[in-house]
Amino acid sequence: MGQTGHHQVKDGPNRSPPGEELAKQVTTRLKFKKPYSYCDKIGLAAARSAPAHMHNMGCKGDLVWFDPGVGYLIPGEVLEYSRPAQVVTVQAVISGQPQSFTLTNLTSVKKRQDLGQNGIEDMVNIVDLNEASLLWNLKIRYEKEFIYTYTGSILVAVNPYKMFDIYGLEMVKKYEGQILGTLPP
Repeated sequence: MGQTGHHQVKDGPNRSPPGEELAKQVTTRLKFKKPYSYCDKIGLAAARSAPAHMHNMGCKGDLVWFDPGVGYLIPGEVLEYSRPAQVVTVQAVISGQPQSFTLTNLTSVKKRQDLGQNGIEDMVNIVDLNEASLLWNLKIRYEKEFIYTYTGSILVAVNPYKMFDIYGLEMVKKYEGQILGTLPP
């Protein structure tokens, strides 16, 4: 992973805009991400001596992003990895059906974070921050009828195309006067 830029936050009238502060938080989280090894039996020393693109690979059960030739990343799980053959078999659920893909272009396979059953409420906390992980998180939350998701101080809303009983006076009073982020979106 290449060097990441640093943004200095200044106090007073020359203070950095809020967007720069958010960028710094995200950059800091990504910079301290632990390196991935292939699996425990190969060991960290072997992983470090491997080609750079191989650091994204894992062993059976690891969660990954990959492009099966459609031009965008989809989430999958490693079924098998052959280091000598440089081939990985990945399973993804497409239209509700599990499908297996055998990949020889390992540069298109990237490690991914488990977002849990309900997704992550604030997407600033996503470790592998990229377009695919943001959209996947919104999809998970939408399917659980969590149509609101934070991205720092920004509230992302996905139109459910149906009415929810969440806009009553009781809910308004619950959020009134609260600091942003103290309650779920």
